[in-house]
Amino acid sequence: PICSGLYKNPLTITECLHTFCRSCLYKYFTTGAKKCPHPKCGMPLQPDPYKDALQDRTLESLVDKVLFVNVKEEDDVHERNFHAKRGIRPKPEFESGSTMTTDKAGPVIATDDEIDLFLEPDEESLHRIPPLERPHLCVSGRARIVHLKKYLLRKLNMPEKDISSLDLKCRNEIVGNDHSLRFTERTVW
Repeated sequence: PICSGLYKNPLTITECLHTFCRSCLYKYFTTGAKKCPHPKCGMPLQPDPYKDALQDRTLESLVDKVLFVNVKEEDDVHERNFHAKRGIRPKPEFESGSTMTTDKAGPVIATDDEIDLFLEPDEESLHRIPPLERPHLCVSGRARIVHLKKYLLRKLNMPEKDISSLDLKCRNEIVGNDHSLRFTERTVW
Protein backbone atom coordinates (compact mmCIF):
# COMPACT_ATOMS: atom_id res chain seq x y z
CA PRO A 1 0.00 0.00 0.00
CA ILE A 2 0.97 3.64 -0.43
CA CYS A 3 0.61 4.07 3.34
CA SER A 4 2.75 0.97 4.05
CA GLY A 5 -0.06 -0.27 6.28
CA LEU A 6 -2.84 -2.83 5.98
CA TYR A 7 -4.93 -2.94 2.83
CA LYS A 8 -8.16 -1.14 3.75
CA ASN A 9 -10.79 -1.61 1.02
CA PRO A 10 -8.15 -2.62 -1.54
CA LEU A 11 -8.39 -1.48 -5.15
CA THR A 12 -6.40 -3.17 -7.90
CA ILE A 13 -5.37 -1.25 -11.00
CA THR A 14 -6.54 -3.37 -13.92
CA GLU A 15 -3.68 -2.37 -16.23
CA CYS A 16 -0.77 -3.46 -14.03
CA LEU A 17 -2.43 -5.39 -11.15
CA HIS A 18 -0.86 -3.24 -8.42
CA THR A 19 -3.08 -2.96 -5.36
CA PHE A 20 -3.54 -0.05 -2.95
CA CYS A 21 -5.87 1.06 -0.16
CA ARG A 22 -8.92 2.85 -1.56
CA SER A 23 -8.37 6.01 0.48
CA CYS A 24 -4.64 6.14 -0.35
CA LEU A 25 -5.28 5.67 -4.06
CA TYR A 26 -8.10 8.23 -4.21
CA LYS A 27 -5.98 10.72 -2.29
CA TYR A 28 -3.18 10.14 -4.82
CA PHE A 29 -5.56 10.63 -7.77
CA THR A 30 -6.92 13.89 -6.31
CA THR A 31 -3.45 15.40 -6.80
CA GLY A 32 -4.10 15.12 -10.55
CA ALA A 33 -1.92 12.05 -11.05
CA LYS A 34 -3.01 9.76 -13.88
CA LYS A 35 -0.55 6.91 -13.50
CA CYS A 36 0.02 3.96 -11.20
CA PRO A 37 1.57 5.19 -7.93
CA HIS A 38 3.88 2.17 -7.66
CA PRO A 39 7.41 3.65 -7.80
CA LYS A 40 8.68 1.13 -10.36
CA CYS A 41 5.55 1.02 -12.54
CA GLY A 42 4.08 4.37 -13.53
CA MET A 43 1.57 2.76 -15.93
CA PRO A 44 -0.48 5.58 -17.53
CA LEU A 45 -4.16 5.54 -16.55
CA GLN A 46 -5.91 7.74 -19.08
CA PRO A 47 -8.32 9.48 -19.31
CA ASP A 48 -9.94 8.64 -15.95
CA PRO A 49 -7.71 6.77 -13.47
CA TYR A 50 -10.68 5.99 -11.20
CA LYS A 51 -12.13 3.68 -13.85
CA ASP A 52 -8.92 1.62 -13.97
CA ALA A 53 -9.03 0.87 -10.22
CA LEU A 54 -11.49 -1.84 -9.24
CA GLN A 55 -12.41 -3.12 -5.81
CA ASP A 56 -10.46 -6.27 -5.08
CA ARG A 57 -12.93 -8.27 -3.00
CA THR A 58 -10.82 -11.38 -3.26
CA LEU A 59 -7.76 -9.73 -1.75
CA GLU A 60 -9.94 -8.05 0.86
CA SER A 61 -11.35 -11.44 1.80
CA LEU A 62 -7.86 -12.95 1.88
CA VAL A 63 -6.57 -10.14 4.10
CA ASP A 64 -9.57 -10.27 6.42
CA LYS A 65 -9.74 -14.04 6.79
CA VAL A 66 -6.12 -15.08 6.66
CA LEU A 67 -3.73 -12.32 7.58
CA PHE A 68 -5.60 -10.07 9.98
CA VAL A 69 -8.24 -12.14 11.67
CA ASN A 70 -8.90 -9.70 14.55
CA VAL A 71 -8.59 -6.42 12.64
CA LYS A 72 -12.30 -6.22 11.74
CA GLU A 73 -13.37 -6.76 15.34
CA GLU A 74 -10.78 -4.23 16.59
CA ASP A 75 -11.92 -1.69 13.96
CA ASP A 76 -15.52 -2.14 15.07
CA VAL A 77 -14.58 -1.57 18.72
CA HIS A 78 -12.57 1.55 17.84
CA GLU A 79 -15.43 2.85 15.69
CA ARG A 80 -17.97 2.30 18.47
CA ASN A 81 -15.70 4.11 20.93
CA PHE A 82 -15.16 6.96 18.46
CA HIS A 83 -18.92 7.43 18.04
CA ALA A 84 -19.56 7.17 21.78
CA LYS A 85 -16.89 9.75 22.74
CA ARG A 86 -18.23 12.30 20.27
CA GLY A 87 -21.92 11.67 20.77
CA ILE A 88 -22.32 10.63 17.13
CA ARG A 89 -25.14 8.28 16.23
CA PRO A 90 -23.59 4.85 15.51
CA LYS A 91 -24.01 2.92 12.28
CA PRO A 92 -27.26 0.92 12.07
CA GLU A 93 -25.41 -2.39 12.48
CA PHE A 94 -23.98 -1.12 15.79
CA GLU A 95 -27.32 0.14 17.13
CA SER A 96 -28.82 -3.32 17.58
CA GLY A 97 -26.10 -4.09 20.10
CA SER A 98 -24.87 -6.96 18.02
CA THR A 99 -21.29 -7.98 18.49
CA MET A 100 -19.08 -9.94 16.19
CA THR A 101 -17.62 -13.11 17.61
CA THR A 102 -15.24 -15.61 16.19
CA ASP A 103 -14.66 -19.17 17.26
CA LYS A 104 -10.89 -19.06 17.58
CA ALA A 105 -10.62 -22.59 18.90
CA GLY A 106 -12.70 -24.21 16.18
CA PRO A 107 -11.53 -25.41 12.77
CA VAL A 108 -11.70 -23.27 9.66
CA ILE A 109 -14.74 -24.35 7.65
CA ALA A 110 -15.01 -23.42 3.99
CA THR A 111 -18.31 -22.16 2.60
CA ASP A 112 -19.47 -22.96 -0.94
CA ASP A 113 -17.43 -20.06 -2.35
CA GLU A 114 -14.29 -20.91 -0.39
CA ILE A 115 -11.56 -23.41 -1.01
CA ASP A 116 -9.27 -25.02 1.56
CA LEU A 117 -5.64 -25.17 0.50
CA PHE A 118 -2.42 -26.40 1.93
CA LEU A 119 0.67 -24.58 0.63
CA GLU A 120 3.99 -26.36 0.88
CA PRO A 121 7.34 -25.91 -0.87
CA ASP A 122 8.21 -28.19 -3.78
CA GLU A 123 10.78 -30.68 -2.50
CA GLU A 124 12.17 -31.19 -6.02
CA SER A 125 12.73 -27.48 -6.71
CA LEU A 126 16.25 -26.16 -7.19
CA HIS A 127 15.36 -22.98 -5.29
CA ARG A 128 14.49 -23.90 -1.72
CA ILE A 129 12.00 -21.72 0.08
CA PRO A 130 11.08 -22.18 3.72
CA PRO A 131 7.69 -23.64 4.64
CA LEU A 132 5.01 -21.24 5.85
CA GLU A 133 4.30 -20.99 9.55
CA ARG A 134 0.59 -21.46 8.77
CA PRO A 135 0.33 -23.34 5.46
CA HIS A 136 -3.43 -24.00 5.66
CA LEU A 137 -5.60 -21.34 3.97
CA CYS A 138 -9.31 -20.97 3.44
CA VAL A 139 -9.70 -18.63 0.45
CA SER A 140 -12.44 -17.50 -1.90
CA GLY A 141 -12.74 -19.63 -5.01
CA ARG A 142 -12.62 -16.38 -7.02
CA ALA A 143 -9.07 -15.67 -5.82
CA ARG A 144 -6.55 -15.95 -8.60
CA ILE A 145 -3.17 -17.62 -8.49
CA VAL A 146 -1.51 -14.19 -8.69
CA HIS A 147 -3.18 -13.28 -5.36
CA LEU A 148 -1.68 -16.35 -3.71
CA LYS A 149 1.71 -15.48 -5.18
CA LYS A 150 1.52 -11.96 -3.75
CA TYR A 151 0.51 -13.41 -0.39
CA LEU A 152 3.45 -15.84 -0.45
CA LEU A 153 5.94 -13.13 -1.42
CA ARG A 154 4.85 -11.05 1.55
CA LYS A 155 4.91 -13.97 3.95
CA LEU A 156 8.38 -14.98 2.73
CA ASN A 157 9.67 -11.37 2.79
CA MET A 158 10.53 -11.51 -0.89
CA PRO A 159 10.32 -8.45 -3.18
CA GLU A 160 7.24 -8.21 -5.41
CA LYS A 161 9.46 -8.13 -8.49
CA ASP A 162 10.18 -11.84 -7.84
CA ILE A 163 6.56 -12.75 -8.62
CA SER A 164 7.47 -14.05 -12.08
CA SER A 165 10.07 -16.43 -10.61
CA LEU A 166 7.54 -18.01 -8.25
CA ASP A 167 5.52 -20.90 -9.68
CA LEU A 168 2.57 -22.52 -7.96
CA LYS A 169 1.85 -26.14 -8.74
CA CYS A 170 -1.17 -28.32 -8.29
CA ARG A 171 -0.56 -32.04 -8.77
CA ASN A 172 2.89 -31.24 -10.20
CA GLU A 173 1.36 -29.01 -12.86
CA ILE A 174 2.24 -25.28 -12.94
CA VAL A 175 -0.91 -23.18 -12.65
CA GLY A 176 -1.30 -19.94 -14.63
CA ASN A 177 -1.45 -16.57 -12.81
CA ASP A 178 -4.87 -15.60 -14.16
CA HIS A 179 -6.60 -18.85 -13.22
CA SER A 180 -9.02 -18.67 -10.33
CA LEU A 181 -8.84 -21.27 -7.60
CA ARG A 182 -12.30 -22.52 -8.59
CA PHE A 183 -11.10 -23.02 -12.19
CA THR A 184 -7.97 -24.77 -10.95
CA GLU A 185 -10.06 -27.00 -8.69
CA ARG A 186 -12.28 -28.04 -11.59
CA THR A 187 -9.52 -28.60 -14.16
CA VAL A 188 -6.49 -29.82 -12.22
CA TRP A 189 -7.55 -31.19 -8.82
